[in-house]
Amino acid sequence: MVFAVDDVMAVGAMAAARELGRRVPGDVAVAGFDDITTLRDITPALTTVRIPLVDVGIAAAELSLAAPSSEPRLVHVGGTVVLRESTPPRG
Repeated sequence: MVFAVDDVMAVGAMAAARELGRRVPGDVAVAGFDDITTLRDITPALTTVRIPLVDVGIAAAELSLAAPSSEPRLVHVGGTVVLRESTPPRG
């Protein structure tokens, strides 16, 4: 299983697997992170983690504009796993 830090790297991993004669997902499962729009043109369709980028941007802006604090601040932003063809079904 390859879980790439982003979808672009995951697509690169799929290309490298093909160059090595490996099948995705038959020989290796591949997943990414971001759910970029260009994924609709990738075969097999890439499993990914979709994150709400607008929510992340708002949280980042609010944190950067907040009054200074001696305590660390942590904001949780949920993501959604989008299962597609690049990972085999779990049995």
